[in-house]
Amino acid sequence: MAAFNEVIGSAIACPACGAVGARVVQYSFGDTWQYRYRIGDRITWGGNDVGEPGHASVVADGYGTACQSCGAGEPSDARFEVHFAHDVIVAVEPASGKYDFEKSHVPYLVLDASKEGRLEPLAVSRDTIREYWATYRDRADIERVAAKSSPSVVLDLIELYRTLSSEQRNEIDALLAEQLNSDDGTLRFDSMAVIQEFKIRSAVPSLVKLTVRLQGQAGPQARNELAKAQALIDELD
Repeated sequence: MAAFNEVIGSAIACPACGAVGARVVQYSFGDTWQYRYRIGDRITWGGNDVGEPGHASVVADGYGTACQSCGAGEPSDARFEVHFAHDVIVAVEPASGKYDFEKSHVPYLVLDASKEGRLEPLAVSRDTIREYWATYRDRADIERVAAKSSPSVVLDLIELYRTLSSEQRNEIDALLAEQLNSDDGTLRFDSMAVIQEFKIRSAVPSLVKLTVRLQGQAGPQARNELAKAQALIDELD
């Protein structure tokens, strides 16, 4: 491998023995200048670039350090897949054999579009999708504040939701319903926008609870949110 970056993972399974532990995995995608990242970080662009930014789903060929349990560390038994979504590292997994990097002659593959033109599901496990959603939203919110643009977070979340598998959507549907009970009005606004866009009917009980809560609050902001919540309930019923 020539120029590369590294991702540090604290719970990465060894392809040889299956032991879970800390591993450093090297890969070539983004600005390759021996940057060190962790899962959830957004990668850097604008230098010694390999690939191009902005794809919904990318997988890169990875090479891991020696396993602390079995010592496996040769290229043949330390191969990994590093998954990216919208330039954020979302997962590091043992090589599945599904992706033929040698045939493609590049150390990464863009998975954005299937034959039907739909986005491939994000390579994020059901157990970690909630954490990834929250991290993605937080980062998008920081970028929104910097750009002074209000709707960008909602639009980003809507596009992210489109890429989710059915199991991942079930987890995020439950998370969105829970977020309706948050004290953060911006978080509730974002959640309602995604719920409305995708007609998530399982959120109706939480919307009803929200209306009861808002009825006990004064001020124009509470009244506006109450009207929006009631209208959304009517739309979903």
